[in-house]
Amino acid sequence: MSIYGLASQPAFSILTGELHLEFHTADNYLHEDVRFVLPQLLFTNSSFTELRFSLCTVMPKGVVCWKLLKKLSIGYVKLNDGVMGKILAGSPVLENLELYYFYGITRLHVVNARLKKLILREFWEEEVYMDEEEDEPYSVLEILAPNLPSLEILGCFGRTNCWLADVSSLVDATLNCDFTIDDEDLDDDFEWHQNISRRLLQSLVHVKNLTLGTWLLQYFSDVRPRLFNFNGEHYWTSQKKTFNCLMMHLKIVKCAGLRWCYRGCLFSFVQFLLKNARVLQQMVIKVDCLPHKELFQVAQKFLSFPRSSPNAVIMFN
Repeated sequence: MSIYGLASQPAFSILTGELHLEFHTADNYLHEDVRFVLPQLLFTNSSFTELRFSLCTVMPKGVVCWKLLKKLSIGYVKLNDGVMGKILAGSPVLENLELYYFYGITRLHVVNARLKKLILREFWEEEVYMDEEEDEPYSVLEILAPNLPSLEILGCFGRTNCWLADVSSLVDATLNCDFTIDDEDLDDDFEWHQNISRRLLQSLVHVKNLTLGTWLLQYFSDVRPRLFNFNGEHYWTSQKKTFNCLMMHLKIVKCAGLRWCYRGCLFSFVQFLLKNARVLQQMVIKVDCLPHKELFQVAQKFLSFPRSSPNAVIMFN
């Protein structure tokens, strides 16, 4: 649909169901001042069940009335807490919310009991790099979603100080993200990275299904030797401390996007989990581009590790 058709009222009188709007490609960046502004009439059309729009200006002046909306995806858009508050308040039956390449939000407060899944994918780089000479974190993002059962945080969030203030109902969580600007960023301020990683994981100790990406797993193995006196080569297997979340709650583990050059860390981490996760049911490990002979050897090694859970199954895909 053209932007001219969208601007007219008759066009909206027949719009029902799904609406996908992409006004420019991501490669053809347009400044916020010259982007197409979504008409106010769009925000009061209560017939939509699915909306997806990107690379435009989202600025409702009044209330939002999306009474039937169940799926919403917004990308490459500057938002703010007030706009998101209006959108969430006007979408009472919203079940799936995705924000990608977004910026401007500091507090995402979701009280809607119908929301089943929240996906946050990438802070928009155009905004993140504007303040790269500053010493403090560039952004703050606080998430309050006490009724949310599923959360995914994906991609690069730069130096975003991310807080999971209340996610007490989470059952499934995926953290396949990183909080770095470049390869040197980890070395420059590893204590900051350690604190934000620890804080995120501490907020998820109650989650039944937790998926961690490469950065979080690599990060702990990389920086801990610099801060503590211990056997860095065998950090995980040398741990004597027990963790309540491992012993009583952890049932499913998925290791995805792992680089094979870090297999030593992976071996020790898997051994640590199998030894301590007493109610573990399933461990899924995804290793890309590995020859069958080496995969067989790896599987044999993993199967040789002692398990505290008699029901634990190791799977490769």
